[in-house]
Amino acid sequence: MTDNTEPTPPGIIPGAQPPAPPAPASASAPGLIPGAAAPADATPAPWQQSTTGPLRDARGNPLTAPTSLSWALIGSAGAYTLIGLVVASLAGNDAAVLLDALETGEFASLPVGLLISLLSTPVLILSFIAYGLWAGRMRGNRVAMGDKPGLAGVEWWGWFVPLVGLVLVPMGLRRVSGHKAPVGLLVGWMASWTVAQALSGIAGAVPSFAIDATSGELVRPELVDAYAPLMWASAPVLVLALVLFVLLIRRSTTAHLEP
Repeated sequence: MTDNTEPTPPGIIPGAQPPAPPAPASASAPGLIPGAAAPADATPAPWQQSTTGPLRDARGNPLTAPTSLSWALIGSAGAYTLIGLVVASLAGNDAAVLLDALETGEFASLPVGLLISLLSTPVLILSFIAYGLWAGRMRGNRVAMGDKPGLAGVEWWGWFVPLVGLVLVPMGLRRVSGHKAPVGLLVGWMASWTVAQALSGIAGAVPSFAIDATSGELVRPELVDAYAPLMWASAPVLVLALVLFVLLIRRSTTAHLEP
């Protein structure tokens, strides 16, 4: 009789079952020790870190809102508005002094309001610098958060672009605020500011057209009389511009660090 029993593999006890083949090892990721677990995700970018801690820039420094600069900006804007209100309150007397001087040809003294209005220029320059520094700090924060806040430096040069600057500046503020600046406040602020500046600018210019350029004589005294009403009209619009501006600056400063 023929023995059909298969030969026992070497090293195996006769009659015992051969061991099961080992399970195939998972393919290791490149650069890892075979069989080792894959590492956890890499540390997230600063703006992707846990919301329980402060946002940080690329160097690990916490991002902070430019609160002090915002108050400096609000203070300078308030000083500019106060000067405008004082000048408007003296407009009636100044118009009378100017009209008398043009009629007699004797300029014994300059209108008090005109002298006070000279202070508005340095205050406006301070406001411009404070605005640029404030918006620049917010722009830097948004860049550190991974945002692309529009045209670089528009908070500085946007004011000097004729007409288009009326759009560039609010748009720039909207971008550096992380789109947290309300559109209604932006439009209201820029519109009221523009109207106030236009009214006061026209008020300052009309008296010059009351004089004949050839003879130097007063030919249209009614234009001098228009100075006071125009200045009075500019005052409440200037106050409205300040109120909207303060709301806009405070809202943008506190909200621009929100994701």
